[in-house]
Amino acid sequence: MRVRSWDQSSRVSAISEHEVIVRGWAERRVSPDRASWTISVEVVDDDEQKAFNECSTEAGELLKRLRAVIGDDGEVSTTYLRVAPHWAVSRKRYVGYLASTTIDATSPVELAGKVARAAMGDSGARINGPRFEVSEERQVKEDLLADAVVAARGKAERLASAADRRLGRVLSIREGGVDEPRRGEAFAGAALALGAADAVEPEIAPAEETIGVAVVVTFELAD
Repeated sequence: MRVRSWDQSSRVSAISEHEVIVRGWAERRVSPDRASWTISVEVVDDDEQKAFNECSTEAGELLKRLRAVIGDDGEVSTTYLRVAPHWAVSRKRYVGYLASTTIDATSPVELAGKVARAAMGDSGARINGPRFEVSEERQVKEDLLADAVVAARGKAERLASAADRRLGRVLSIREGGVDEPRRGEAFAGAALALGAADAVEPEIAPAEETIGVAVVVTFELAD
């Protein structure tokens, strides 16, 4: 992981001639270590109970496959199970019943491809994702706070020197105040629907993400 710190030099304001407010920024490039998929199972049948039963059965089999792949390294959960009248394409009449359920699966990135393949082993499933996460994001941000304060102090010292003043003590520190950079999507989250014969393990290669923190620091200016 690479760390760099700087300041947002165009944003400076002063409350009085004896104070200066500066914004400091620190960021780190990290590789996501978690991947999440949303998998939906849909079954249409003329009989409401049959649609429900078949959807429940397929979802149960899918849960088993996913848990076998993920094991104790992730989480698999069902968000809902729904049965409703199914409209014809013309939207003029019902043509049976649609039973559907959604399953969320989260795993280490290195298992993401295997999770997708397990999900696509059922022709009734559709998958969306992956969404990437950094499990230690909060800790990374806490570690970066000190770097952001250092960046702010460096900026304040340059401003004080340019004004022929001496930088005094810190009067206040507030986290935030600068927009964080947008995170790029590392993998297209298109919906996929494949039959068991077509199911292959996709290669999942997330790009590094930028995690950053900002601080707003008020310094005293001494003569």
